[in-house]
Amino acid sequence: MREIEFFNGRWKENFKFGRNPDIDTAAAEDIIEQGGLVQYDSGGALYEVVSADAGDTGTGWVEGLDSNYDWVREKFTLNGTTPVALTTSWYTVFRARLDFIPDGLFTTRTVTGSNTRIIITPPYGGTLFAAFSVPRNYEVRVSSIDVEIVRPIGGDTVALIYLLKRDIGGPWTIQDSMEHYSPRPTGRKYEVPLRFTGPTDIKLNVASVGSNSLSVSGDISFWLINNTPNEGTCGPILVGF
Repeated sequence: MREIEFFNGRWKENFKFGRNPDIDTAAAEDIIEQGGLVQYDSGGALYEVVSADAGDTGTGWVEGLDSNYDWVREKFTLNGTTPVALTTSWYTVFRARLDFIPDGLFTTRTVTGSNTRIIITPPYGGTLFAAFSVPRNYEVRVSSIDVEIVRPIGGDTVALIYLLKRDIGGPWTIQDSMEHYSPRPTGRKYEVPLRFTGPTDIKLNVASVGSNSLSVSGDISFWLINNTPNEGTCGPILVGF
């Protein structure tokens, strides 16, 4: 997630971007690096972090919502291929960062069942994850979405892209859709930003594609607004993380 700060206006514009390197015609997938769909843990779950390389022993952090739907950033010290347990009871994670150059695949996963929640591919130090969960007492104003597709040789770039949203525990609803027909980037800018009040999940989803092995990148641009009572005297404070 990239951030641009506007200090005079007391807010940050956030770009939550991701990539899915291999989408096939068999099923819908989200634009997240590990592929498949974003997974959530209603009621909370314990997570752990681990690397596929024994030499990865630096520090880092993960961000997401806890089981109360509050924003959490938890720091850790990686211990190579030995899992390191986190202390938060997590609803979801949507961002992770390493303070060193990893040699192995970094994974945040559930302690029970070892189910992957987010990854970082070496040699990079951050996640590619076009999904976000709005904390309680916050809202987002989505100002644009963008998508780019790389097709395999002989394939086509036909794809149906959804911007999906759901209130916690509710069904996913389609907030916008784009049919993509070319390898050039495409997107949508909203003169009136789309408003979603937390706790809420939002994500970019590839509902269908015209050929196998498509690589899809995308981002969601939004303002994050703090609606916490008694925090600030000039209305909501626009913030980011």
